[in-house]
Amino acid sequence: VHQSMADFMIGGHFFFFGVQGTLVYLAMPKRAFTVKIAVLSTSLYGLLIEFLQLNIPGRSFGISDWVLDTLGALAFIFILKKLQSRL
Repeated sequence: VHQSMADFMIGGHFFFFGVQGTLVYLAMPKRAFTVKIAVLSTSLYGLLIEFLQLNIPGRSFGISDWVLDTLGALAFIFILKKLQSRL
């Protein structure tokens, strides 16, 4: 049961920040650095959340969580751009 919860959390980080990164990207005017700004801002938000968890009992900072947040944003935006290019 413990492993399935860990798998859920991994998928949760990836999915949630993937959606968030995509929404940030879609909300921005399209310029040369739009993808980089969307991924960077989503990544920094994930990092902020990890640091805030240092002050919450029972929670901890996880570098792997932050990496998953960033990878989720990057992957979802990449998929969206690929889908958009086919239209």
